[in-house]
Amino acid sequence: MAPRKLYVINPNNLDSVTRAIDTALKSFSGIFGLAIECLTVKDGPSGLHGLRERLVAPVLGIGECSMLTVCTLGQRIGVIAIALQAIPRHLRYYGAMGLSGRIARERAIDLDVSQSTNSQLALGSMVDGSPRRPSGARKTGSI
Repeated sequence: MAPRKLYVINPNNLDSVTRAIDTALKSFSGIFGLAIECLTVKDGPSGLHGLRERLVAPVLGIGECSMLTVCTLGQRIGVIAIALQAIPRHLRYYGAMGLSGRIARERAIDLDVSQSTNSQLALGSMVDGSPRRPSGARKTGSI
């Protein structure tokens, strides 16, 4: 029997982010005979719905899975976004999932996606409530 494979697809087109995801998942590879392969989408359909329409295998999104999991842990949900401009998209997504009423607040640390792979920078931004950027750079925000 061939080993089962889990594909983790990074839709944002950045190889550095895919490498960071791959590094984070290395310790899970081989569990239950499951191989993990991380891929970067360079072109073509990358959205969950597009992939679900094209594949027979289950397609699970990190946002959907994390939101549904956190719903089992509490009544209200606080979200930390990477980028301020992503929050309106997130709010639409929560609405489509029927979770708008569960969102207490969403705050952006406003890092570039590539900067979010720097764990010290990202964690520092979350703890401080502000990104570690030079003066004059973008500011954090929340909705």
